[in-house]
Amino acid sequence: WAASTHWATDRSECDWYGVSCVRMGSAGSDGIIREISLPGNGLTGSIPPGAVLAGVGGRLAGLDLSGNAVGGTVPEALGVFANLSVLDLRDNDFTGRIPDNLGKLKNLEYLYVDGNAITGRMPDDLCSLVEDGVLNPVAADCAASGGLECDPDCCECV
Repeated sequence: WAASTHWATDRSECDWYGVSCVRMGSAGSDGIIREISLPGNGLTGSIPPGAVLAGVGGRLAGLDLSGNAVGGTVPEALGVFANLSVLDLRDNDFTGRIPDNLGKLKNLEYLYVDGNAITGRMPDDLCSLVEDGVLNPVAADCAASGGLECDPDCCECV
Protein backbone atom coordinates (compact mmCIF):
# COMPACT_ATOMS: atom_id res chain seq x y z
CA TRP A 1 0.00 0.00 0.00
CA ALA A 2 1.23 3.46 -0.77
CA ALA A 3 -0.74 4.94 2.13
CA SER A 4 -2.27 2.88 4.93
CA THR A 5 -2.43 5.24 7.89
CA HIS A 6 -4.27 3.60 10.82
CA TRP A 7 -5.33 0.48 8.85
CA ALA A 8 -4.94 -2.77 10.84
CA THR A 9 -4.79 -0.84 14.10
CA ASP A 10 -7.24 -0.54 16.95
CA ARG A 11 -8.27 2.92 15.68
CA SER A 12 -11.80 3.44 14.43
CA GLU A 13 -12.32 2.66 10.74
CA CYS A 14 -13.34 6.31 10.42
CA ASP A 15 -9.70 7.26 11.14
CA TRP A 16 -8.28 5.00 8.43
CA TYR A 17 -6.67 6.52 5.36
CA GLY A 18 -9.17 6.79 2.49
CA VAL A 19 -12.26 6.19 4.63
CA SER A 20 -14.87 8.92 5.06
CA CYS A 21 -17.57 8.70 7.69
CA VAL A 22 -20.58 10.50 8.96
CA ARG A 23 -19.72 10.90 12.64
CA MET A 24 -22.35 10.01 15.18
CA GLY A 25 -22.52 11.36 18.71
CA SER A 26 -19.59 13.01 20.49
CA ALA A 27 -16.39 14.07 18.78
CA GLY A 28 -14.02 11.19 18.17
CA SER A 29 -16.70 8.53 18.37
CA ASP A 30 -17.27 6.00 15.65
CA GLY A 31 -19.42 6.85 12.71
CA ILE A 32 -21.04 5.37 9.64
CA ILE A 33 -18.68 4.62 6.77
CA ARG A 34 -19.90 6.52 3.71
CA GLU A 35 -16.96 6.24 1.32
CA ILE A 36 -13.83 4.21 0.78
CA SER A 37 -11.47 5.95 -1.64
CA LEU A 38 -8.11 4.29 -2.31
CA PRO A 39 -7.27 5.14 -5.95
CA GLY A 40 -3.72 4.42 -7.10
CA ASN A 41 -2.75 3.15 -3.68
CA GLY A 42 -0.82 0.04 -4.71
CA LEU A 43 -3.52 -2.42 -3.64
CA THR A 44 -3.11 -6.00 -4.87
CA GLY A 45 -4.94 -9.31 -4.53
CA SER A 46 -8.68 -9.79 -4.64
CA ILE A 47 -11.65 -8.61 -2.61
CA PRO A 48 -12.68 -11.51 -0.36
CA PRO A 49 -16.50 -11.75 -0.46
CA GLY A 50 -16.82 -11.67 3.33
CA ALA A 51 -14.63 -8.59 3.59
CA VAL A 52 -17.05 -6.54 1.52
CA LEU A 53 -19.52 -6.38 4.38
CA ALA A 54 -17.12 -6.37 7.33
CA GLY A 55 -17.63 -3.24 9.38
CA VAL A 56 -19.13 -1.24 6.52
CA GLY A 57 -22.87 -1.70 6.86
CA GLY A 58 -25.36 -0.76 4.20
CA ARG A 59 -24.78 2.97 3.99
CA LEU A 60 -21.68 2.98 1.80
CA ALA A 61 -22.19 5.59 -0.93
CA GLY A 62 -18.84 5.46 -2.71
CA LEU A 63 -16.16 2.85 -3.38
CA ASP A 64 -13.11 3.89 -5.42
CA LEU A 65 -10.41 1.28 -5.91
CA SER A 66 -9.30 2.60 -9.32
CA GLY A 67 -5.72 2.43 -10.51
CA ASN A 68 -4.59 -0.48 -8.38
CA ALA A 69 -3.86 -4.16 -9.11
CA VAL A 70 -6.96 -5.64 -7.50
CA GLY A 71 -8.10 -8.76 -9.34
CA GLY A 72 -10.40 -11.73 -9.29
CA THR A 73 -14.08 -11.38 -10.00
CA VAL A 74 -16.21 -8.41 -9.00
CA PRO A 75 -17.84 -9.62 -5.76
CA GLU A 76 -21.59 -10.21 -5.87
CA ALA A 77 -21.72 -8.89 -2.31
CA LEU A 78 -21.30 -5.35 -3.69
CA GLY A 79 -24.92 -5.65 -4.80
CA VAL A 80 -26.15 -5.28 -1.22
CA PHE A 81 -24.98 -1.69 -0.84
CA ALA A 82 -28.32 -0.06 -1.56
CA ASN A 83 -26.94 3.47 -1.07
CA LEU A 84 -23.95 3.03 -3.39
CA SER A 85 -23.87 5.87 -5.91
CA VAL A 86 -20.28 5.57 -7.20
CA LEU A 87 -18.44 2.32 -7.91
CA ASP A 88 -15.04 2.91 -9.50
CA LEU A 89 -13.11 -0.27 -10.29
CA ARG A 90 -11.33 0.94 -13.44
CA ASP A 91 -7.70 0.15 -14.22
CA ASN A 92 -7.37 -2.99 -12.12
CA ASP A 93 -7.10 -6.72 -12.87
CA PHE A 94 -10.73 -7.79 -12.49
CA THR A 95 -11.89 -10.71 -14.64
CA GLY A 96 -15.13 -12.55 -15.32
CA ARG A 97 -18.58 -11.03 -15.52
CA ILE A 98 -20.35 -8.10 -13.92
CA PRO A 99 -22.65 -9.59 -11.25
CA ASP A 100 -26.34 -9.38 -12.16
CA ASN A 101 -27.28 -8.10 -8.72
CA LEU A 102 -25.44 -4.79 -9.31
CA GLY A 103 -28.58 -3.91 -11.27
CA LYS A 104 -30.41 -3.77 -7.92
CA LEU A 105 -28.38 -0.71 -6.91
CA LYS A 106 -31.13 1.84 -7.56
CA ASN A 107 -28.95 4.76 -6.37
CA LEU A 108 -25.96 3.92 -8.56
CA GLU A 109 -25.05 6.97 -10.67
CA TYR A 110 -21.52 6.10 -11.84
CA LEU A 111 -19.98 2.72 -12.64
CA TYR A 112 -16.46 2.48 -14.06
CA VAL A 113 -15.14 -0.95 -15.03
CA ASP A 114 -12.83 -0.06 -17.94
CA GLY A 115 -9.18 -1.10 -17.85
CA ASN A 116 -9.94 -4.63 -16.63
CA ALA A 117 -10.41 -8.02 -18.31
CA ILE A 118 -14.16 -8.17 -17.69
CA THR A 119 -16.12 -10.15 -20.27
CA GLY A 120 -19.65 -11.38 -20.87
CA ARG A 121 -22.75 -9.27 -21.29
CA MET A 122 -23.62 -6.17 -19.29
CA PRO A 123 -26.54 -7.15 -17.02
CA ASP A 124 -29.91 -5.99 -18.34
CA ASP A 125 -30.88 -4.49 -14.98
CA LEU A 126 -27.83 -2.20 -15.08
CA CYS A 127 -28.76 -1.08 -18.59
CA SER A 128 -32.30 -0.42 -17.33
CA LEU A 129 -30.84 1.99 -14.76
CA VAL A 130 -29.16 3.86 -17.63
CA GLU A 131 -32.43 3.92 -19.60
CA ASP A 132 -34.25 5.26 -16.52
CA GLY A 133 -31.72 8.10 -16.17
CA VAL A 134 -30.43 6.92 -12.80
CA LEU A 135 -27.06 5.55 -13.96
CA ASN A 136 -24.80 7.38 -16.38
CA PRO A 137 -23.50 5.22 -19.25
CA VAL A 138 -21.08 2.64 -17.85
CA ALA A 139 -17.42 3.22 -18.72
CA ALA A 140 -16.30 -0.16 -20.06
CA ASP A 141 -13.97 -1.95 -22.44
CA CYS A 142 -16.49 -3.18 -24.99
CA ALA A 143 -16.56 -6.43 -26.96
CA ALA A 144 -14.98 -4.84 -30.02
CA SER A 145 -11.78 -4.67 -27.97
CA GLY A 146 -12.32 -8.09 -26.35
CA GLY A 147 -14.30 -6.88 -23.34
CA LEU A 148 -17.95 -6.57 -22.37
CA GLU A 149 -20.86 -7.02 -24.72
CA CYS A 150 -22.86 -3.87 -24.18
CA ASP A 151 -25.48 -1.85 -26.03
CA PRO A 152 -24.22 1.59 -27.10
CA ASP A 153 -26.99 3.25 -25.09
CA CYS A 154 -25.80 1.49 -21.93
CA CYS A 155 -22.03 1.78 -22.13
CA GLU A 156 -19.45 4.37 -22.95
CA CYS A 157 -16.90 2.20 -24.69
CA VAL A 158 -13.34 3.28 -23.97
